[in-house]
Order: sequence, then structure tokens, then C-alpha cells
Amino acid sequence: MCEIENKLKTIISGSLQEYFGTSWLVKGLPKNTYTKAKKLADEKAYDLQLNSGDDAEDVNVWDFVSLADYVSIVTNGKKWSSFFEEMLVRPEETRIAGGKEAKTQWILRLSAIKNKLSKESYSVPVDEYSYVKSVYDWIMEMLTL
Repeated sequence: MCEIENKLKTIISGSLQEYFGTSWLVKGLPKNTYTKAKKLADEKAYDLQLNSGDDAEDVNVWDFVSLADYVSIVTNGKKWSSFFEEMLVRPEETRIAGGKEAKTQWILRLSAIKNKLSKESYSVPVDEYSYVKSVYDWIMEMLTL
């Protein structure tokens, strides 16, 4: 699951950097997503400085954007039709009705599964494992093209 999230993070941030340049974080994220991630990053930086004296400059806002937030980022404004639609629609979902919301539902499903995995007592059902594996295989294949 972490590898999927990291690959998605790389794909999305790379596309935003290419499109928006150095101000990609502010221009590429919806305001509420940026504000939430910035607040979490600031809290982490504060705690680092306070508790260990470590340099808080290593705290990156992008690291505090959640998997579920990716949906609002890629579907916000013209970014979806400009570049994310081609990249982030799973091949078996290209013809589903419902537009970008339906075609990014897989990200929300992964986020829900990830949240369940954070509970020690959670046992992954076969259908969820199969789903995550199919997404993993697709993402890895996409990156090798």
C-alpha cells in the first residue's frame, strides 16, 4: 500500500511541478488541501524543534497530503482534463459513467482500505487484497511505459 501511495505521490507531484514550476505546491493544490497539509507540517516542525532541536526545514508540506486528498488535487480545475485523466484512469474504468468523480473512486477505495489497515486487528479480505494488487500491478506497469 505504501508503495502505491508513494508512486502516486511521485506521479502527481511531478506533473504539478512540470505544469506550475516552483510554485506547484500552492498553485497545484486546492486551498483547503494546502491549508490542512500546511497546518500539519507546521505542527510537526514545531514539535521537532521543541522536542529534539532538529532542523524543521526538512518538514515538507507535500508529505502531509493524504491519499484521499489526491482526488481533490487531480480533479480540481482543468488539471483533470489537462493531464491527470490520461494518467490516472484505470484501463477497466475508461468507459464508466460519472466523469472524473467515478474514475478517481479507486483512490478513495484505496484510502479506505489503508485506514482499515491501521487497525491491528484488521484482517484483509481476499477481495480487498485482490483489488490492491490489481492497482499495484497497474501503477507499476504504467511507470515502466
